[in-house]
Amino acid sequence: KPILSIVLGAAYLSITKNYIRSRILNATYGIEIDKSMESARESNVSDHHIEQYKYQNGKTWFVEKCFGIYARKKETITSGQIIEKTYSRVPIDAKRIKIKIFYSVVSDPTVTTTAEHLANL
Repeated sequence: KPILSIVLGAAYLSITKNYIRSRILNATYGIEIDKSMESARESNVSDHHIEQYKYQNGKTWFVEKCFGIYARKKETITSGQIIEKTYSRVPIDAKRIKIKIFYSVVSDPTVTTTAEHLANL
């Protein structure tokens, strides 16, 4: 009796706190970051992307539009789980920043130019 199963499931969902305890991600989620050129190469960012999006800040070369992964496709995330990462501002004296959130159907994306933009913070 499929209809009864749906009704029972809906009832449990509405009255049971934390009925859904975890979910398996169907995409990789992260933010757009700038990486040092060395870090971008270590992360397998393509030479083409590096050439197109590189810039110099002081003596250091950086690459824009890199993907900073928070959670990967097929990972299990529990309800209420908090994922924290620490990044530095470039330039360090910036007063304001905009954080761009992206997702990708690829498990290990390296750049945001091939990902989908979700939101800004």
